[in-house]
Amino acid sequence: DASLAKDSTDTFLWRFPVKRMEAEIIRDAILSASGDLNLQAGGPAFFPPVPKALVSGASIKGKFPVTKDDPSTWRRSVYATVKRNLKYPMFEVFDQSNPSLSCERRDVTTVPTQALTLFNNESFLIQSQHMADRVQKETGSDLTAQIKLLYRIAYSREASARELQQAVDFVKGRVEAASKAGAHSGDGPALSPLAEFAHVILNSNEFVYIN
Repeated sequence: DASLAKDSTDTFLWRFPVKRMEAEIIRDAILSASGDLNLQAGGPAFFPPVPKALVSGASIKGKFPVTKDDPSTWRRSVYATVKRNLKYPMFEVFDQSNPSLSCERRDVTTVPTQALTLFNNESFLIQSQHMADRVQKETGSDLTAQIKLLYRIAYSREASARELQQAVDFVKGRVEAASKAGAHSGDGPALSPLAEFAHVILNSNEFVYIN
C-alpha cells in the first residue's frame, strides 16, 4: 500500500488511528457481547463487584458493599459508584482519570496488567460463559455456526476461512483436553470449551481497539 509506505506511523493521518476503547466502554462492550448489558437508565449508582479484601483494606468513608455479578451490577459503567480512594481495579488499570482532579484528557497506556486483568477478572470469565451460552441458544449445536456468530458479535465481521478453521480446531482441542482432565479444579468459574474461545475473543486487540 502506497500510503502505508509513505506514512507507516500515521503521522499525517492518512487513515483513522488505531484507538483503544476507554475502560468503561470495554466493560460495556463485553456486557453487550454476552447479552447481559442492563440498559436501565437513571436511578441510584450501582457498586461494581470488587474483591472483598480490597474493600476491607481500603480507608473509605461510607459504604462499599461487596456485590455479586447479577443484572443489578450489569448496568452501563457510567452508573458505577466512584470512590476517590477505592477505584474499581479494571477501570484503574485501563487509565480511568483520577476522580480527585479535573481531567481534560486521559492518559492512554499499554501495560501488561491490562491483558492480565482481562484474562483473570472473574466478572469477564462469567461474561465469556454467558457469551457462549448466547450463541449456543441462537445457533444450536452447530460449532461452525457458533464460531461465525461469535465473530459477528465481537468484531462486526465474518470470520475468514482460516480463522474459522483455527477456532473450530481450538474448541475441539479444548473439548478433548477437558474430557481427559476430568472435573474442574481451578479457583475461577469453570468455562465450557466454547466459552474459553469466547474468552480469547474478548481478550483480543481487535475487540479492545477501534481500528
